[in-house]
Amino acid sequence: AEITKKIYQRVPVLIREASGDQPEVNPWGIRIMAMFHMSNDSHLFKTYEDLAGEGYQMNGNHFVKGDSEYVPLYESKMIQIYTHRHGDFKDSNHERAHILPRVSSERLSSTDYVPHPYYWVAESDVASRIAETGWKNKWFLAWRNVTDSRASDRTLITAAIPYCGVGNSLPVYMPVGVKDRDKPLLLANLSSLVLDYSARMKVGGLNFNFFIFKQLPVIAPSTYSDSDRGFIIQRVVKLVSTSTDMNHFSLDVVGDSWTLELNSQERALVQSELDAYYAKLYGLTRDELEFVLDPESVKPGYPSETFSVLKRNEEREFGEYRTQRLVLEAWDKLEAGALH
Repeated sequence: AEITKKIYQRVPVLIREASGDQPEVNPWGIRIMAMFHMSNDSHLFKTYEDLAGEGYQMNGNHFVKGDSEYVPLYESKMIQIYTHRHGDFKDSNHERAHILPRVSSERLSSTDYVPHPYYWVAESDVASRIAETGWKNKWFLAWRNVTDSRASDRTLITAAIPYCGVGNSLPVYMPVGVKDRDKPLLLANLSSLVLDYSARMKVGGLNFNFFIFKQLPVIAPSTYSDSDRGFIIQRVVKLVSTSTDMNHFSLDVVGDSWTLELNSQERALVQSELDAYYAKLYGLTRDELEFVLDPESVKPGYPSETFSVLKRNEEREFGEYRTQRLVLEAWDKLEAGALH
């Protein structure tokens, strides 16, 4: 409770809604939307068999015939933190699946690999849905609106995804009030462990609703220094720009099309550096960060855990709570001035 209070005293909520004579406070200029409803808009969707039967040709994971183009319809199960290539309906034979098989590291190492959705939607329909939002980028930021902190590594799953259709299980958030170079800062903040810790205090069920999203403690764009931007943005671009379908992201942010190959160990290291950096931006001490990661390591016999699923999964896979070690090592390097 003291850590949560400290965070909210230091950091404002993402969007403070208007109340009485107090206007809305929305420093990122966030626009939130559920682009396509999986039931109400189902008449707009096409399957792999539909489009192949109508003479469309596959180009990457888009279907094209003449001037007509169908783009993937992304769903929540297709993303994970910092990746849009977490699930692929091609692995389920283009059949509906509640849980998609894990994409192999071999495929993820290819910068040309792009996942297939279950449905595709006309690019013109996507353009019409976002026409009045002010969003000009050829990529989106989105989060899973279904969560379960008791059974999952993390509570808030958010990622940058290519320009595509997006189902209502994956709401899109558009920071239209900031420059392109600053948009990765919001993704990094929402992907941080400290933010996830705060989210766990707010989510009581399985739905990560819009009103909860708005109440998250998110650092305002004006708070970041130039050195903060330099540290964070280069790392976010590394994590996001792992395939050719995200070239527009790096082009918008750093002015160049990056496509980098990062293995899982390198990704874990980069992400831990961001987690440690955000712990500092939130004003935590090392002991508080260690408590967030694993309360019992600071207070033996403490009656509850925070990231218990993450800890158990990593102990099973790596023989240790790897995230805790990497994040605290990154913290110590930051303290020593050895990480830039």
